[in-house]
Amino acid sequence: MKLDAILSLWQDDCNIDPTDLGNESLSTSQLHHKYLKMHSGENLLLKKKKEDLKRLKLDKAEFYFQGPHEQTPKHWKLPAIGRIIKSEVPTYVEADDDVITAILDLALQQEKVDVLESILKVITNRGWQISNAISWFKFQAGER
Repeated sequence: MKLDAILSLWQDDCNIDPTDLGNESLSTSQLHHKYLKMHSGENLLLKKKKEDLKRLKLDKAEFYFQGPHEQTPKHWKLPAIGRIIKSEVPTYVEADDDVITAILDLALQQEKVDVLESILKVITNRGWQISNAISWFKFQAGER
């Protein structure tokens, strides 16, 4: 799921109808389930992307140090100087376009997980927010 889609869904779901606080309170668990399910899926995807990045970095390190072999993707190219010495491998791996793309993809996935965690915290506090709204309405009506 895209980050914009998550934020758009939350923009709709975050509103609490002040005229129907009872039903809003009852719907909290359904809302929690919806975002917990999203969080779980996105968190698993984050873990997979982390492992994929580790594998990519290892494959790139081997490629830069040992050169291409029959299983090397065709789009992987050695620098103009050819194979490089072992001490320079980390520099080339970190500057590699495929690695940079994977790191940026991982950062986006981490952002989705962080946003969903934040949403879940707000949902967890939703009962308190509703209770506080009820107390405010009572205060406005002159009740204690």
